[in-house]
Amino acid sequence: MDAQKSSNEGTPIHSLDQDPEDHLPQEFQYKRIGLLCLIIICECFVFSFPFPFVVFMLRDFGYPEQELGFYAGLIIGSYTFAQFLFSFPLGSLSDKYGRRPVLLMGLIGNAITFIGFGFSVNLLMAIAFRMMTGAVNANFVIGKTYIGEICRKKHLSLAFNFLTLMFGVGQVCTLGLLNVFILNVRSYPTFFQN
Repeated sequence: MDAQKSSNEGTPIHSLDQDPEDHLPQEFQYKRIGLLCLIIICECFVFSFPFPFVVFMLRDFGYPEQELGFYAGLIIGSYTFAQFLFSFPLGSLSDKYGRRPVLLMGLIGNAITFIGFGFSVNLLMAIAFRMMTGAVNANFVIGKTYIGEICRKKHLSLAFNFLTLMFGVGQVCTLGLLNVFILNVRSYPTFFQN
């Protein structure tokens, strides 16, 4: 009676002989993990993007040299603070509505708030857009959960290593490309006048 009641309520009943990984494919999920790695690189790009130029941005806002470090820390830290606050609610949303919709929401939110940050004209606007970016972006955490759901135990360590590797690659590429761009702006001031 209890077994029939729990199956009617939608709770799966597993026999002791049934393997919980039976529904997972045998092979490594290269396509899914590859797409997830691209999402992580995008997240890392958005996280690392302001590092090389935030001081110049604050100078344009009119802040004195002795206060630049403090306000740069506010801009950079606002992203991670908002991500800390909203990662659990976004995780709950991904449990309720699925991993993919929340990952897509994070990507779309990244694009919108990233553009907004680029058009910031003062410190409060820059901090607000960085906080909004962090608030919609829990892709790394949700990605780890997604990997746990699509991979067999024998593939988990490789998949998690890919995710961590992509975060590092994203940071190195983002900071490297932006530093090269900033050096070009300084080297060719007539080309990049305004």
